[in-house]
Amino acid sequence: RLLKDAKLYRYVFADQFTPRSTYDPNHESKLTSQPGQEILSRPIRETDEEALAAFFYSLSDETIRRRWLGPRQHLSHRELLNYLRVDDERNVALVLETIPEGEQAPEIIGVGRYHASNETNLADVAVLIGDDYQGQGLGAQLFLRLSQIAQTSGLDGFTASVLTENGAMMKIFRSSKFELSETREGTTYEVTIFF
Repeated sequence: RLLKDAKLYRYVFADQFTPRSTYDPNHESKLTSQPGQEILSRPIRETDEEALAAFFYSLSDETIRRRWLGPRQHLSHRELLNYLRVDDERNVALVLETIPEGEQAPEIIGVGRYHASNETNLADVAVLIGDDYQGQGLGAQLFLRLSQIAQTSGLDGFTASVLTENGAMMKIFRSSKFELSETREGTTYEVTIFF
């Protein structure tokens, strides 16, 4: 009722959805970058819209192109809301967040997510690490966390489309312990990973 009234008086966007009350605490963990910095991995929250937008606009054009397979100038409010809609089983999103000292606010520095298909019981997976934190092992750790959650949820594996030049992402997939099938289609690899 409170959200309905807030929409009526335009305190929130009309398409604002009701947040989930809690998330699985088992999906939260701490990761360590190769320089030794401790990073929090946690489920995305509905209140992360502003921080997620700030993360997107901090990315280089090259990082954006590799993640979205082409150039991208902005994320709309509707797109950001779609990124925040998860159920913690079939649709999962984890953010990597700095653990600041003192009064500083934490900063999102990475996002990993998957969306499951009911027909195949496979989930499309994506991992994105901010430019300043790339090459520190965080992408591989985030991918591992996502695969652990997916297996616990009963999924059979992941699918992904990856630009052929995105060697870092392909290295994460190829060095995982899972069975990997990949086909090249033009400038992308179509990858299937079986648990």
